Amino acid sequence: MATLNFKLAPQKNKAGRYIIKLHIVAGSSNTAVNSTISVEKKSDWLEKQQRVKLNPKANEILSEMMRHYQDILLALEQSGKLKGMKAKEIAEYAKTHKAGDNNIDLLLSLYAYWEDIQNSRFAPNTREAYKYSLKTLKEYNASIGLRGDFAFDDITYSWLEGYIHWLRNKYSNANTVNTKIKHLKKVVNHCYEDGKIDARCRVLFQNKVLSKQYAVKREDNTEMVTLSRANIVELLYREYKSPYTNMARDMWLFSFFMVGINATDLYDLKKENMVETPNGWRCIYQRDKTGKIVNIPLCDIAIEIIKRYYHKDDEYIFPFHKYYQTYLGWYRTVEDNVKRIAKDLGMCQSEKITWYCARDSWATICANELDISAIIIDRALSHSTKSLAENHYIAKDKNDVDEACAMMLQYIKSAHGYHNANNGEILKGYSWRENVKRDKCPYTPYLRDNSNSKPLF
Repeated sequence: MATLNFKLAPQKNKAGRYIIKLHIVAGSSNTAVNSTISVEKKSDWLEKQQRVKLNPKANEILSEMMRHYQDILLALEQSGKLKGMKAKEIAEYAKTHKAGDNNIDLLLSLYAYWEDIQNSRFAPNTREAYKYSLKTLKEYNASIGLRGDFAFDDITYSWLEGYIHWLRNKYSNANTVNTKIKHLKKVVNHCYEDGKIDARCRVLFQNKVLSKQYAVKREDNTEMVTLSRANIVELLYREYKSPYTNMARDMWLFSFFMVGINATDLYDLKKENMVETPNGWRCIYQRDKTGKIVNIPLCDIAIEIIKRYYHKDDEYIFPFHKYYQTYLGWYRTVEDNVKRIAKDLGMCQSEKITWYCARDSWATICANELDISAIIIDRALSHSTKSLAENHYIAKDKNDVDEACAMMLQYIKSAHGYHNANNGEILKGYSWRENVKRDKCPYTPYLRDNSNSKPLF
C-alpha cells in the first residue's frame, strides 16, 4: 500500500525558497511531487504539525492537495488498479485524474486552451490584449528554460512568484503587471468553470500574500501627474519632426477636450457617433469600460483635429484601423510618443505620464482651478457613484456637463500665449497620414454660417 506524507525539500529553488513536496512511497519505489507552496526558511515549516507557520491559506492549499491524493489512492485501491503501481505512476495518475471524474486533466495545454478561448470568447480588442499577455508569458517561460508546451499543472506558487518578479522588472507600470496576471487568472477560471481542471490552480490566485505582490498601488503618496493649462496651450502650438509624435499629440489633445475619452473608445469612434444638433455637433458613444452612454459637445479644437484626419469614405473618425493591424499596436505607438512629449515639455515625472493623464488633467483642472463640483465632474467622466442623492434625487442635467466643457475651453483660451482667429494661429497643420507638412491652417471656430457652411462630414 502506498503511503503519503509531507516533507520539506532540502534544496532551494532559484528564488532561494524551500519547496514543500509531497513524498509518495509505494513499496520500494518513491517519488516527490512539488506543491504550490514555498517558504523562505526552514523554520517557517512546522514538521510535526505538517503546517506552514502563520499561513492559513498555504495550509488550506496543502490540505486540499493531501485530500486529492488520498481520494485518488482510495479510488485506485477500490478499482483494483493500485496493486503493482509504482509511486511515480500514482503521481502521474493523480495529476491527470480526479476521484470520480475522468474528465479532469491537469496536463491540459495552457497555451492551446488560452488561444482557444481568446479567439472564441472575447471581443477583438480584448482578444488582442490576451494575445499579447500570452506572448509575454511564453517569453518568461523561455527565460527560465521552459520551452515547448506548458500545462496547467506547471503553474505553481513559486513559478507564479517568479513570473510576477519578472514582469515587475520588465514593466515599470503596476497596471501592466496587474493586467498580465489578471489575464492568466481569467484563463484559469474559464478552464475550471469548463470542468477541465480542478481547483488547485484557481486557489493559487486567492493567496493573500501573492495578491499583495501584484495589486495595483501607487508607489507613493504624491499627487497624480497631470498636465497644466500652460502644458495644454504649449501642445496646441507645438510641432514635432516625427509624424507619430504629432499624431500622439493630436489624440492626447482630443482626449483632453473630449473629457478624457479612453484610447479604446477613441480608436473605435465612427461617423455615426457624431451627431449634429441645433446647438452644434456632439459626440455620443457607449463607453467600452462601463457600457454607459457618453454625450459630449464637440468644441472647435476637437472638430479641427477630426477634420485633419477624417476620410469621408471611412466609417471610422480616425483612420488608424487602416494603418495598424491591431488596437494594441496603435496604442503602444501613442503611449511611447506621449512619454516623449511629456519629456519635451520638461515634466519631471515624464516616465509616469500615460494616455490616462489627459483624463486626470481635465478632472483636476475642473476641480482645482474652475471650482466645478465633484458631482458634475463625475457625471462628465461617466463615473459610477454610490451616492443615493446623486442616483435617485438629483436631476441629471447634461447642460451642467456642457457648461463645464465650455468653461474648460474658455479657460484654456484665456491663457497667456493663446491666440484666437483674429490675431494668430493655433493647431499647426501637420498631416500624419501623408507624413508631409501642410500649409498652416488658421484656427477658426467651426460655425455653420456663410463663411464656413461646409458640413463636418
